[in-house]
Amino acid sequence: MYFELKSGRFMDVGRGRNKLAFSCYDGDLSWAQLQKVTDTLCGLLEKNNVRDGMPVIVEGDRGKKFLSAVTACYRMQIPFVSLDSTFPKERKNQIGQLSGARFKIECRRGFDGYFNIRKTKSGGGNSIPGVAYIIFTSGSTGLPKGVVVSKENVLAFREKFLASLTYGSSSVFINLAAFSFDISLFDFFGCLQTGGSAVFAGGRGNFRMDEFLSRVQIHKGNIWNSTPSFVLSLLQHPQFCNQGLPQIKRFILSGEMLHTGLVEQLWERFPGAEIVNAYGPTETTIFASTCVVSKKMISDFPISVPVARREKDCDLIIQKNQIRVEGNQVSRGYIKDGKVVREGGFSRAGRNLFRTGDRCILRKGFVVFKGRGDRQIKFNGYRIELDEIVHHLLGIPGILQAECLPVIVKGRVKRLVAFLLVKSINSAPKQDDMRKKLLEVLPLWMIPSEFIFLDTFPMTDSGKVSRRELLAIL
Repeated sequence: MYFELKSGRFMDVGRGRNKLAFSCYDGDLSWAQLQKVTDTLCGLLEKNNVRDGMPVIVEGDRGKKFLSAVTACYRMQIPFVSLDSTFPKERKNQIGQLSGARFKIECRRGFDGYFNIRKTKSGGGNSIPGVAYIIFTSGSTGLPKGVVVSKENVLAFREKFLASLTYGSSSVFINLAAFSFDISLFDFFGCLQTGGSAVFAGGRGNFRMDEFLSRVQIHKGNIWNSTPSFVLSLLQHPQFCNQGLPQIKRFILSGEMLHTGLVEQLWERFPGAEIVNAYGPTETTIFASTCVVSKKMISDFPISVPVARREKDCDLIIQKNQIRVEGNQVSRGYIKDGKVVREGGFSRAGRNLFRTGDRCILRKGFVVFKGRGDRQIKFNGYRIELDEIVHHLLGIPGILQAECLPVIVKGRVKRLVAFLLVKSINSAPKQDDMRKKLLEVLPLWMIPSEFIFLDTFPMTDSGKVSRRELLAIL
């Protein structure tokens, strides 16, 4: 049994009905149960006159109700707007206003078959036919930015990536990211289309690592999908190894630069596992490119791993060392007061083209991601790329991960601080030695004035390093 993403229907319903579909912090759902619950919810949506293309907010924390509600919305061609229950009230209100959603499905803990569908205060009920979901990311204006992803985008992603990154109906996806972070949709859509299974971590307040890894072991999870930072935070966990999780055969790492040192450490714990470096902004539907890491690649690229083979990934266009993505995976644009607008990096000439703002270099036929173009600051009159400093910090032996952040006082950069992840604080490199090493490759004004060594980095709900919490350490 599986769910066909193109037709929005459950298929082969006479086979594998009792097989696990979703494992959640509040229990499991078989494929038969998923079909039954979504049948009920589709009926409730119809009763409330929720029509095709009308955005609906789904608020929850990756429990059984939440996943059932998102599936039901996709079945009915209703764009779902996932809303983490831990979001501040102001952000929830902003998303409600910008999305134009007229209805909200509240998915509280517990699976009693009851779904609370209510009208929102701000929604206008506009219809946007053909849209699969709207996902909100942080915006430069201070308001969240809603990326409109169509069903066509989802199907283009399916055609390009699902066959090569999954094991068909034997796939057991391991989900760690919140639904507000689009890499989580690889596990969701992948599970539905292949007829496999997916193990979902609970949201903030419902997440316990030991409980989650136990479920991964019980259900024989074999495809791990997370940010590199999340993997790095688990390297000291006793169960995070081939002996504790022997079924994991593939790691898909995305959302951040993948450093060679982490790849080597991961192979030490999971010998023979395939490691895939995936790349793609939210505007390009989950992933825009993937690159399987090889031993030779590690020697050719000693600091960070490529995101694509250029000759095999025609969707990536490199212009002036910046990445543009072209193809049917590029989203329609952003949602604003219930309407789709094409602004920012989207092409205005009718082409499916998105200018990512990400920097890269071409080397030996590969595309190597070099960080965001907007990580640039002015310090004492000098223009500084913060990621260039990070690049050289990672070249110092003993440094597992690095961040370089500006300390800003009254709108001006006062100093640069390096935050460094090491195996042990006691064995950390000496600060004088680090300065000497950096001065071999960087001018004096790019040398951080302070080096702070940590044995763990704080992370956001998306599994990325929380730069805000790092600065709060000062």
